Amino acid sequence: MLDFEDSELPINLGDFSHIESLAGGALPSSFKKFYLLRNGGYLESKELYGDECVYDIHGFESLKHGDLPIEQLYQDLVESYEFLAGLVPFAFDQGGNNYLVSLRAEDYGKIYIWLHDEEELKPVFDSFEFFEKGLAA
Repeated sequence: MLDFEDSELPINLGDFSHIESLAGGALPSSFKKFYLLRNGGYLESKELYGDECVYDIHGFESLKHGDLPIEQLYQDLVESYEFLAGLVPFAFDQGGNNYLVSLRAEDYGKIYIWLHDEEELKPVFDSFEFFEKGLAA
């Protein structure tokens, strides 16, 4: 099991409804299960082996609680970059780039990384399950 620091208050299934309403779709069940166990937090930086290269992960955004919960982060991203609608930010690397899960019909469940400086969206994993397996390795 991953060792998270500074996780926020626990959430329940009903707490996902606001972000799902904002993003226009249901979060994958594996994502919900993960967040019901831990609501965001930091972890020792970890390497993830994605589809094209190695990525690092530094922590997870929290849902509903904290200074900048997922719901607000999503709204801020979409306000600045409309094409990110339907992509929910949930994790970040040491450089502040965001990992996003797609709730869009055409690529549902796919994980992307949003590279802020380059304003580039890159596919990383085909599903949250693959993302989570990469964390456990």
